[in-house]
Amino acid sequence: MSKAILSYDGLTSSECTLAAAALERAGILSLSTGNEYLTDNNAYEGFKALPEYKKAEEIGNKLKTEVHLSKGVCRWTNLGKAFVSVCVR
Repeated sequence: MSKAILSYDGLTSSECTLAAAALERAGILSLSTGNEYLTDNNAYEGFKALPEYKKAEEIGNKLKTEVHLSKGVCRWTNLGKAFVSVCVR
């Protein structure tokens, strides 16, 4: 399952996705989709503006199928909180 993150500070969506996946593997972040998500649908509107989403919609339209956005949340783990406290601040 791929997880998309909005671009940040000059990084592309793909670069942010790779970084988040690496931080998840290291136990710094917890990424959750499906069971947990924000109830404010406006929080996800930025994802629909991403070039990757637009391309998926274009392909979906050609195939006459609907594109579905998997909603989720990203949280610091306890290790991640400690990491930020010691290494970032």
